[in-house]
Amino acid sequence: MCSCLIALRELLDEAAPDIERRGITLLGITISNLDGGDPEAQLALAVPEPADGIASRP
Repeated sequence: MCSCLIALRELLDEAAPDIERRGITLLGITISNLDGGDPEAQLALAVPEPADGIASRP
């Protein structure tokens, strides 16, 4: 198992009482620099083209 997943589970286990007490229903998790490449590089996010009839943002 990935060491970052183990660490994440440990953090969530520790925070579980606060999460439940506060009624939190959504958590955002971000993990970066997993490929060992350039830490300054930003990987491209593949975003599909909008469906017909939906205006795209500028």
